[in-house]
Amino acid sequence: MIRFSWESMVTLSNGSKKTMLKMLDILTNRHLYKISPLYYELSGDSFLINPEPLILNRRRVPLDQIVQYLELASLRNYLDFSFFTTITLPLEFAPYSKEELKSNRLITINNNLITFTYEEITWH
Repeated sequence: MIRFSWESMVTLSNGSKKTMLKMLDILTNRHLYKISPLYYELSGDSFLINPEPLILNRRRVPLDQIVQYLELASLRNYLDFSFFTTITLPLEFAPYSKEELKSNRLITINNNLITFTYEEITWH
């Protein structure tokens, strides 16, 4: 799991989607984040349970879809996850129409809840 600040990512990247993906890589890669000065600037209240597949599949999935996934994931409430293990986002909180979201293969919409493909919780 990583914690991040979507607002900081947007600001520090000047909106560059490629730079946002590099930032995600820094937050995900334990060797990079310890030496990167960006790490502390990127920390925040947003979370991804399983960010590695986004990095690993970056060549197979359009960059726009990865960045949209990050943006939507950032809208979830960490306290809801902490107390209730809620990993979905109500569709009403998305800044996109349902039609716009249907084209993103990294998410699904069921019962007006956005489900994130890589955000599965497995208990060990």
